[in-house]
Amino acid sequence: MTAPRKYLAIGLATFGAFALGIGPGIGTADAAPMPTLAVTSSGDTDWQITYDRGSSAKRTTVCRAYLDDRRLNTPVPRPAHAEAAAAREAAPPAITSLTLRGDRVTPGAHRVHVRCGRSVSPTIWLVAPRNQIFDGLTWLSNGTAGVFGY
Repeated sequence: MTAPRKYLAIGLATFGAFALGIGPGIGTADAAPMPTLAVTSSGDTDWQITYDRGSSAKRTTVCRAYLDDRRLNTPVPRPAHAEAAAAREAAPPAITSLTLRGDRVTPGAHRVHVRCGRSVSPTIWLVAPRNQIFDGLTWLSNGTAGVFGY
């Protein structure tokens, strides 16, 4: 086999493999998106933590928000009656929001993330106490999903 035919055969085989989805990393774009997280200011002293569970978490998976290694009080919906719980299982909301009071956060930089089963959101850094400079650092981390370290 001459060199041009050899390269043509390799190119066609590679194209065919990728066209069939055999190549590495091939899959649908929405196969396993992780949970997303946003930390914003709420009033003069508090923070609002909002997260979307993502489509990788099962309908029955409970998501938990964490500040450093401490679990935050994440709201979990409960059925009104025991009969309703037996008849059908209430799914956790896709988008959840909670308020973190400023007086419950020690001064310094804190890691915030959400865990839904095995899926974990990117870590966002929350810097306390609230002031213009520290709010700017929290905003930068929120806008870049913690890529810059803050």
